[in-house]
Amino acid sequence: MPRTSWSRAGHMTRPMLHNPFVPGCHKFFGEGILSTKRIESVIAIPLMLLVIYLAYTSGPSWDSVRGAAAMYSALAFLCVAMTVALNNLGRVEETPAIAVLTGMTTSAFLIFGGSSIVNVLSIAGVAIHTYTEGIFLNLVSMVAAGVLVLIYALLGNRQFGHSTIWNPKRVEVVVAALAIMWSGGFTLLIAVHAVPQDALIVAGRVMGLIAVGSFGLASAIMFSRGNGAGAVDSFRLGVAFAFMAAASAMHTYMLPSPIGLWILSMSCVGIGFVYAVMGIATPYLISIGVGHRRAYVFSLGICLLVALPFASTYILVEQLGFQIIIHVSAAMHAHLVGAFIAAAAAYLMYTRTKTVLAPWHQPTTLLLLFWAVAELFVGLSPLTPLYTDSISVVPYVTGSSVATILLATAYRRTLTPHTGEVELWSAAKYALLVSAFVFLLGLSEFLRVVFLETVGGTFQSALAEAIMLAFSLFSLFALLNLFLGLAAFYGGRLNIDTNIAALLALWVIVVILRAIFPIWTFGWWASEVVLCVGSIVYAVYVLGTHAQEVNSKT
Repeated sequence: MPRTSWSRAGHMTRPMLHNPFVPGCHKFFGEGILSTKRIESVIAIPLMLLVIYLAYTSGPSWDSVRGAAAMYSALAFLCVAMTVALNNLGRVEETPAIAVLTGMTTSAFLIFGGSSIVNVLSIAGVAIHTYTEGIFLNLVSMVAAGVLVLIYALLGNRQFGHSTIWNPKRVEVVVAALAIMWSGGFTLLIAVHAVPQDALIVAGRVMGLIAVGSFGLASAIMFSRGNGAGAVDSFRLGVAFAFMAAASAMHTYMLPSPIGLWILSMSCVGIGFVYAVMGIATPYLISIGVGHRRAYVFSLGICLLVALPFASTYILVEQLGFQIIIHVSAAMHAHLVGAFIAAAAAYLMYTRTKTVLAPWHQPTTLLLLFWAVAELFVGLSPLTPLYTDSISVVPYVTGSSVATILLATAYRRTLTPHTGEVELWSAAKYALLVSAFVFLLGLSEFLRVVFLETVGGTFQSALAEAIMLAFSLFSLFALLNLFLGLAAFYGGRLNIDTNIAALLALWVIVVILRAIFPIWTFGWWASEVVLCVGSIVYAVYVLGTHAQEVNSKT
């Protein structure tokens, strides 16, 4: 893999992606992967099943709208991770199978994300899946996903050929659009009560059987392939599809009378996506030069980054309830720590640009500066005369949209870096942009107050949560693409740039937790803990990495 080099002025040479699909290139599956899969087969899979079963038998509440929002958000994030991995894999191998699977995960991401937002906006306070109609709609999505997964498995390594009509992106869009239209059409029928209950149950069972059969057959096909078949890990994809078949069977069973089995079923869906992400991301990372074990840990880390905070918070809230704990001083300290860490990381990036300048440095530095200003805004707000017992969500509503724009910009620059010089921004220019951020937050807070007098606090709070949730889903998509784009650019080597991208993931998690759980509840406090502890841990790691880079150059 060629080294990436920049001149002092910022001119850089982009290395070509290593294509593992050309004969003679190194293989995806070595002894490291095989030994890891043996461990998974003997220990990891039974252990995960035991943990899920024990969690299920402990009797957690399954009908909470906030719990449902957390579950669907975690699943949406896993779909994002899988879509990102497929997008990057598609850059080196364009096949109809990968395009179909990408379309499926894209539609699943939008459906899960929409379900999470609907639960957050629920006026009745009752989760949709507690009704037969909700389970039926889940089965509608499952049968679409199952059929598409089966098509993916049957297509195998077939190529597009020379057709100018069916290119990969067009296939992805068509597949995603058809899946969304399928689910949206049935959602509309349910909303207008156009289907009798008996017919709903019969149709749901038929769809459930088709989903179980499709996932099961796809799993068998993947298991029948050898370790080196294609660009993915067939074993892990086989495990993933088997878990999804089990989830479809559970949904079919509880269709007439929804029960707590929903938790077990959705957990199986989550594990299925975890295995799918690992089965796609791990081979891709190996193909760009990452070692077997590091690629495995990184792929698993993406899933844990997405799922662990939401799963642990969900369990905590369901066990302890929505007890209110007001501690303004602790909240202030958490946000001030977050502001300091963000500012320190931004300064680190600014000093880095003086020696090594890349096009994505500016957007990431700006985003760190914005979060520093936003956290300072939140941390000092209790000291202002206008403070009430509620902490404003305006910085996070604004921040989620700003993060989406800046992360998308940074990712695009990893794909098409400048061929000429990159302008080195001065400290005065950054200071001017910080002033603009302060003005933006002040204007947003003013608009919130005006809007509050018009529509009332309850509706405004629900709308703000929905906006934060929606933008954070898309910002995570851009962030994971940025991370993999940097990994590809650097040939799989982790450095200060990739670590800063990982640090920015903390604010995505914080915003989502704030969108799902009411202020001062355990779920809300979980976001404070993630912000404070997570930022400190990441900062120590980033500073250590930076020190190693400096020492290696001296």
